[in-house]
Amino acid sequence: MGEYARSLAIAQGAQGRWPGAAIQFILSRQAPYAATAPYPATLLAASPTFHSAEVIEVMKNWRPDVVIFDNAGRTAQLRAARRLGARVVYISARRRQRNKAFRLRWMRLIDEHWIAYPKFIAGDLGLIERLKLKFMHRPAVRYLDVILARGYGSGPGSERGSLLARMGLALDGYVLVVPGGGTGHPGAGDAARDPGR
Repeated sequence: MGEYARSLAIAQGAQGRWPGAAIQFILSRQAPYAATAPYPATLLAASPTFHSAEVIEVMKNWRPDVVIFDNAGRTAQLRAARRLGARVVYISARRRQRNKAFRLRWMRLIDEHWIAYPKFIAGDLGLIERLKLKFMHRPAVRYLDVILARGYGSGPGSERGSLLARMGLALDGYVLVVPGGGTGHPGAGDAARDPGR
């Protein structure tokens, strides 16, 4: 869910900045959020990581300008995106995925590597990472602060207003919502959809 929530916030931000942008997701139909995704989505039998042929076919048919791989992806998928002329962004949220993005083969394919935490949490680039960047001259590495979409509207009938009203909170007060990792545990509710829990 973390990858989806982050990607959804990025999509909403992109749509706010570029209203004419066409946005599409590729998701597992098994994911609890797949059926309610607010953007057009290609649904696969399992994680897109396991369906390179289908992911590549979607990219060939759709011809995106930018492809964002959030904490997942296969070399063939990244290579296909580059071959189609798309800019490739890879987001790493864990050390293992960060190491994957710093493999020389992937560094040639990635235009931007976004590390999903501020530097003080994720840690500065190590000596080997800095040497590889100096040698390869790519990708651009960016540390991200928290990625959250801005609330929409502020009146009583707005999405934000109705959420606050359901929770009995004042419209001009401060509210921080941290959905966490989603519904990965048995019996856990979806914090983003069920704020009363």
